Amino acid sequence: MAENRELILLYQYQKVCRRRADVTKRLAELFSDPALELLSKHLTALEEKMASSSEAISCLRKNIKKLEGDRAAIAYHRKQSEEELYGGRITSPKELTQLERKIEEYRQAEGKVEEELLQAMYGLEEKEKELNDLQSEHARVKRKLETRKKEWLAEKETLEAEKETLEKEEKRLAALLPPVLKTRFERLKVALQGIVVAPVKDKTCGVCHVLLSSGILEKARKGGLSPPACENCGRLLIMVEEEN
Repeated sequence: MAENRELILLYQYQKVCRRRADVTKRLAELFSDPALELLSKHLTALEEKMASSSEAISCLRKNIKKLEGDRAAIAYHRKQSEEELYGGRITSPKELTQLERKIEEYRQAEGKVEEELLQAMYGLEEKEKELNDLQSEHARVKRKLETRKKEWLAEKETLEAEKETLEKEEKRLAALLPPVLKTRFERLKVALQGIVVAPVKDKTCGVCHVLLSSGILEKARKGGLSPPACENCGRLLIMVEEEN
């Protein structure tokens, strides 16, 4: 493997470059994490619904208080009229009839207010239940968002540390590479999507898996600074003990 030392070094350099590219890509994806965005939007929507429910509850409570006041006032006037009716001070049949009609109107008004009050109390109960459910959901989503933020931060820190290590290793390997190999690698890197060097595996190209000719295999065994290229995909071929 002595003849292949520079090529194996190039192969290691390629691995580091590819891993650094993957880490950089993942970091970019991380900064536009759709999960965080969706959870944040969900939380905001819940907060808007909670505010709306709270406002509705406040209005219902005010209305209930007003209706209770109206009911008390009507009941007071009805009782006053009933006391007047049964007090014995009014003897005129006409006045008695008018008073009885008035009392009936009070009772009807009292019944109407009572019905409105019951509906308002039922509505309040429903809104309070709705708010309670929203608060529970808000707490659940908030916990989920906080957990995701912690995971996001941990992954970000791990990736940034790995990227820094890879950049140092990439520079170290680049400094050890023969210029002719480094130049050839950089020239082919874009066209071959970052995979310039391919290991020979079972007499085939380790990337495109095409069976290699005996002449190409012999050149690959010899190694050196002018490695053979795969006749199918054009990648530089090297002999390695194993391919991870």
